[in-house]
Amino acid sequence: MTTNVTTRSKGLEEHSSKVATNKQQGVKPLANRDPNQPAKLTVKDANKNLALPKILAPKKVPPRSHFVTRKSQPTFTIYCDPKPPDKKLLFVEKNVDKISSSEETTNKENVLPPEEKSFEELKNIDHNASVLDQSISSVGSVGITNADDPEDESIYGSAVDELSVSEYLTARPFSERERIEHIWLYHSVYAEDIYQYMRQRELRLCPKAHYLMKQTDITADMRMILVDWLADVAVEYNLAQDTLHLTVSIIDRTLSVIDCPRLKLQLIGATAVMIASKFEEIYPPELKEYVYITDDTYTANQILRMEKVILDTLNYDLCAPTSQWFATRIAHKARCTKKTSCCMDYLLELALLDAWYLKCRSSVLAASALCLANVLTGPVPWPTELEEDTGIGIDEMSVILPHLLQSFRKAPDSPHKAVYDKYSSSKYCSVAQLKAPLELPTAS
Repeated sequence: MTTNVTTRSKGLEEHSSKVATNKQQGVKPLANRDPNQPAKLTVKDANKNLALPKILAPKKVPPRSHFVTRKSQPTFTIYCDPKPPDKKLLFVEKNVDKISSSEETTNKENVLPPEEKSFEELKNIDHNASVLDQSISSVGSVGITNADDPEDESIYGSAVDELSVSEYLTARPFSERERIEHIWLYHSVYAEDIYQYMRQRELRLCPKAHYLMKQTDITADMRMILVDWLADVAVEYNLAQDTLHLTVSIIDRTLSVIDCPRLKLQLIGATAVMIASKFEEIYPPELKEYVYITDDTYTANQILRMEKVILDTLNYDLCAPTSQWFATRIAHKARCTKKTSCCMDYLLELALLDAWYLKCRSSVLAASALCLANVLTGPVPWPTELEEDTGIGIDEMSVILPHLLQSFRKAPDSPHKAVYDKYSSSKYCSVAQLKAPLELPTAS
């Protein structure tokens, strides 16, 4: 107890001594200050070196020149040692360079040097001519600038002017005649074998000639209406002639097996043209287009289900030789004109409408169409070379030719004029408006 009293007394004495010194220095105690005015520190107080806390002591600001701007540096730096070169990779690269250089030398030896011509001479070249008729020509488009335009020189420099047209030679594209002649189908090594193979397949994959007699709800007139509608569809969607012929072949082969009600006949037709388009066309129409052409009579699911039925019925064997396939080959051999070729195609599409032609072989029907087209357009009806090449004589056509001529004469007055209107246009040389011949060729 005595120690606590003594410490308190000492603390009071120290406090009283501090108060006395503060009075001498002019510092007022807190009790004597005006409570309405906050405590302020004046400049005099700062100059008298008051005993203030160190936090309130003013700090000296360094001059502006003391600050030096430094770029931000990453916290740490990663050093990666370079990998040693792979000896195997270098060895492979050297071998590739050797092989490429050797191939270039061999190619240069095997390729004939192109004929250089001036740019003015190249303008007068007929690019529709055959490569066999003239030497390889070219048009160089690199380095041709407008000399009157100063901006070209400033942007590209004078190096462009040093390029000549003859330094950049490009081959002229093949003409239409060359493109057809180079098709593998007409290659001299394979053409005869393919032709004989297709003649065998036409007997195996042909539809039954009298299948309409076994149909309980479909007639020949209904079939004609369906084919006429399909001809309109082919024109509307710009389908190939092979597509139309394959479509009719699929329909006839399918109806030769199944008994179809008349309400499903158009469904089979729309599905058949969809299958044929997938088989022949590069860009076939979409599924919704086939729903549209039927005027929403059938749904997309119905078409897909019918597609499965048809493919199962045909055992997925779609590559049946049509009369159009044989006609294309025979016309190529005969070197027909465009007018004769269009007339032949017109007769074959007229034959699609009539169910009578179901009993005819596709190859003989194609030969008969070309023979009658030659009669209509002027050339020799059936040359000896074609008879030797195809193995088909006029005596085999004697039954088909009168019916083809009759179909040709009845076409303008027929109620089903899709084919007639198509071949009446100038695009097909208006062959539907030709005059029918009075006589037909006979076997000599």
